[in-house]
Amino acid sequence: MARKTRVLSVIACGAGPAAAIGTLVKQAIDRGWTVQVIATPSALEFFDAAEIEAQTGTPVRSHYSKPGAPRSRIPDAIIVAPATFNTINQWALGIADTYALGVLAEQTGLGIPIVVLPFVSDALASRPQFQRSVKALRAEGVSILLGQDGVPLHPAHGETDVMEHFPWQLALDEASEMTGFGALFKNQILYPERTRGSPHPPTALTAGKLGCRECRCRPGIAQADFRHDRRAVPRSTALLP
Repeated sequence: MARKTRVLSVIACGAGPAAAIGTLVKQAIDRGWTVQVIATPSALEFFDAAEIEAQTGTPVRSHYSKPGAPRSRIPDAIIVAPATFNTINQWALGIADTYALGVLAEQTGLGIPIVVLPFVSDALASRPQFQRSVKALRAEGVSILLGQDGVPLHPAHGETDVMEHFPWQLALDEASEMTGFGALFKNQILYPERTRGSPHPPTALTAGKLGCRECRCRPGIAQADFRHDRRAVPRSTALLP
């Protein structure tokens, strides 16, 4: 019987950790995801697109396709990593002047689970505009892993340590928690003895390592509701190529 797979869109922005986006792609594939990568125009300068395409078997998309050309699949989950100050602010404001931002604008509206690993300095994070953007996106159900429970803030021009230890796995754990897919697949394949008698083995979130879900997700929606009662929108209604 064929293994069950689901589609994960990885949206990369132009920041230092994007040079290691292949790490996230590999970890996601190891967990059973079918991965497609979307990049902002500036992100393309940070990694070898041909190498990523060889990993995923799909093209790295950064522009809208021409009529009749193959289209990206509507994913089961999205990880935005690294997410820059600029992208987070534009996304929250509804600006869609790049393909990546257009995808985020539409697929946030579709209710697709989205996890964000920001890469911002403490100076940028202190700006009220950024704080409003994070609050607005979280109010729409976007899970932003920032600070103590996610990606640590770094001092201006002091990002080296965060780049070297960028926590890609936190985004995958959160995506698994939001969709019910990924962590279980990995444990069943690599550690079958750990899953006997437990259909849902603990992830980093349920073990308390990622902090309080209420700090990151839509107010007033319980964890079970957030995972299973997202708005059902027919995939044929998606507007983006």
